[in-house]
Amino acid sequence: MPDNSQELKNAKKYAFLLLKFRPRSINEFRGKLKRHGFQEEIIEELVNDFKNRGLLDDAKFAELWAFDRANLKSIGKIKLEAELEAKGLDKIDIEKGLSVLAREVDEYDSARALAEKRTSRLAGLDKITKKRRLFAFLQRHGFSSDVSVKVTKEMVG
Repeated sequence: MPDNSQELKNAKKYAFLLLKFRPRSINEFRGKLKRHGFQEEIIEELVNDFKNRGLLDDAKFAELWAFDRANLKSIGKIKLEAELEAKGLDKIDIEKGLSVLAREVDEYDSARALAEKRTSRLAGLDKITKKRRLFAFLQRHGFSSDVSVKVTKEMVG
């Protein structure tokens, strides 16, 4: 059985590998280390060390996650909030991340762009079915009802 210093080295090496690919929430970080078999004391030591270095920051993670997902996947605020909750972030960090996103990304524009891509698949359907499907599609992508209704009306009529 390796001594504590060797386990700490191994855990640190694995932790840097985790953060090499993408930022992680603190909860995600802990879970990955735990599933990899590291001891609680080692995990907590790394979490504290990485937080002090600025490598783990849930508010910054929320901001980056929300911005990437909104821009790359055209996901609305509601779905982003649910994803961040699933990552183990608290309400305050989620709100910080989403408030930064709201200043930089217009949810209506994102929904409109996504709807424009989707409407070609709805060709040939009657107007009511198009409206229903487009609205449901936007809702599944986490856009608010107000935005979904407005975009659906504009796109389908």
